[in-house]
Order: sequence, then C-alpha cells, then structure tokens
Amino acid sequence: MISPSESLQKFLTSVHADADLQEGLNRPEVMEAAVRVARAAGFLLRDADLIASPAVLTRLESDGARPAEGDVIDFDGDGEPDAVQRGGRWVMQDSDS
Repeated sequence: MISPSESLQKFLTSVHADADLQEGLNRPEVMEAAVRVARAAGFLLRDADLIASPAVLTRLESDGARPAEGDVIDFDGDGEPDAVQRGGRWVMQDSDS
C-alpha cells in the first residue's frame, strides 16, 4: 500500500510533468480549482506546491529532453523511445525507419 506521503509525491510529480497543466496554472481560476480538487482528494498542499520548479519547466519546454525511465516504450528495441508518456497520454515519436 502506498503511504500518504508517497501518494502526494506521485500526484505532484504527475502535475509537474504535465506541460499543459503547468501553463494553465498561471491563470488564478485554474490554480484555485486545482488546489480545491487536490484538497478534496485529501492532499494538504498550497498553490506553490503545484508549480513545477524552473528546472522541470525548462525540461518540459525542451523538445530534446529524454523522458524518465518507465515513461517510454521502445517497440523495436533500438534504444530510442517510440512512444513517450506526457501528461497521462502516450505520444508516438517520429521514427527514421
């Protein structure tokens, strides 16, 4: 079973990794709604907790960033990701072959 702190960390990692959500959190009404939903789910956090660090935001904006281990699928075994998970969705990558 996942501890409450592990659950919160997984939640925040997911929120920080979603570039569209991070962009939306710049709008006060979106931030307020996100905090209310998180608190309703039992997470005790502040609005600042939902904002990704500058390093994470830079990585999200970088097209060449390598995804984290486990967030990729390598269908053909060539060592290059064929699909990458972003914001809860799988995105197919361009392939040379």
